[in-house]
Amino acid sequence: MAVTISYFNRLFSWPLVGNIEVFRLEREKLAMKSWFKRLVGDVSCEVHFEDGPTVAVSSGTTIMDASKQAKVEIDSFCGENLSCSTCKVIIVDGAKCLSKASAEEQALLGQVMVKKNYRLSCQAKVDGVVHVKVPKYF
Repeated sequence: MAVTISYFNRLFSWPLVGNIEVFRLEREKLAMKSWFKRLVGDVSCEVHFEDGPTVAVSSGTTIMDASKQAKVEIDSFCGENLSCSTCKVIIVDGAKCLSKASAEEQALLGQVMVKKNYRLSCQAKVDGVVHVKVPKYF
């Protein structure tokens, strides 16, 4: 572990000399960040459910799986197979921290709901901090 700490100290204490040095240091920082994420796990992703709990998840977790961890009920009649659209949620904040909606998901939701920040919780994968509202239909 001493090697790792001294490597971090070297990365952040060297004076920056020219564009080549900046590029090399940035590349080394990115490599260390990915190494560190693999070592300790990625815990920088969170799903905040409106009027409910917040759950920390790893990157790539769907909102549906996060809701199961947080014990927030989201209807899903098709078993997360992208065929029923009952698991719709509204993305209040952090839409950029979700995976891109596929053409199938957009077709199932329709243009109006896509523009209103609706996503299917079984398809939207988290990669950051997201605030979600679960609509109540019944």
